[in-house]
Amino acid sequence: MVIASMPSAIRRPASMWRTCRRQVAERLSAAASCPIKTPRRGPRSPAPLGCTSVDSDISVAPVDAGNTEVQHLIDALTTELAGGGYTPEQTFGYSTEQLERSGVHLVGAEVAGRLVGIGGLELQDGNTAELKRFYVRPDYRGRGVADALLAALVAYGQVHGVGLLRLETGDRQHAALRFYARHGFIEVPRFPPYVDSETSICMQRHV
Repeated sequence: MVIASMPSAIRRPASMWRTCRRQVAERLSAAASCPIKTPRRGPRSPAPLGCTSVDSDISVAPVDAGNTEVQHLIDALTTELAGGGYTPEQTFGYSTEQLERSGVHLVGAEVAGRLVGIGGLELQDGNTAELKRFYVRPDYRGRGVADALLAALVAYGQVHGVGLLRLETGDRQHAALRFYARHGFIEVPRFPPYVDSETSICMQRHV
């Protein structure tokens, strides 16, 4: 299950979105291990689809699932979902071992040197990929961290030939559902392994 924050929506011309997304993809293709950094206050470049403007420096780069700080965020996500009334069987969250075994591309977002969010992308059959373990610390939500994480994962997927991006989240994750809808995801019938999970909502978008 994935969680995201709900920054305010800003409308921008479609041509600006395409240009920005292409530039990010080119940068990741040239140097996949280099962090993506948002600008400081001042003139701002167009944000990716659905993004808000960001005042703080946010850097996004690949992280290791075994990293202690990453594990703390994974545990925080699990705890938050349990507090929301979901049973362990309803969360479908990958453990550290599952993330590594499945080859999930995991990225982390830092603000002022602190890891404040994570998100993963699992490449699946064909041109499909699925978001995994998407989480932002509550005190950093609404500041563009989730936007930056998603932009990096979308760009990674594009470089690796992904045409369809999908996810599963919980029916009580209202802010997450609004966030994903704003980024072009639409609800679709539940796909495996969530078919029989009544609390699961599956979404997808083309990239």
